Amino acid sequence: MNRFLWLFALVVVAALVLRALPRTSSNDTAGRLPAARVQVVWRLEIREGKLVPDVLSAPGNSRAQLRVANFDSRPHTLRLLGYEDLLPDIQVPARDSLTRFVVLERPGDDLAMELDGRRAARVAILGSHMVGDHR
Repeated sequence: MNRFLWLFALVVVAALVLRALPRTSSNDTAGRLPAARVQVVWRLEIREGKLVPDVLSAPGNSRAQLRVANFDSRPHTLRLLGYEDLLPDIQVPARDSLTRFVVLERPGDDLAMELDGRRAARVAILGSHMVGDHR
């Protein structure tokens, strides 16, 4: 009988220790790991005051590399509407090229790229607009 009492006490102590440990499941840890960002390269050309290509798209939460080449004899200013806080206006000198980076974290299919204050390209960042859909 004494053995059963010790066994019962051991089971109670083990239960208390296991209860004190933090609970995690494989699903919980997978949700906390950062997702790898897709790398996107947008090769943009400015020729005769026009932006080529005039339609751009990328998956949401991707990291975009903007490679801009200005073939005109005057400087131009590019602006990605909706991302002004993450990507300030891009000043592209005449007959020069440059590279900028931005994380495209705001989905939308009605975004635009402006060239010198005029809409020059349609931009679509693909992904869900609903916060609850990001799992």
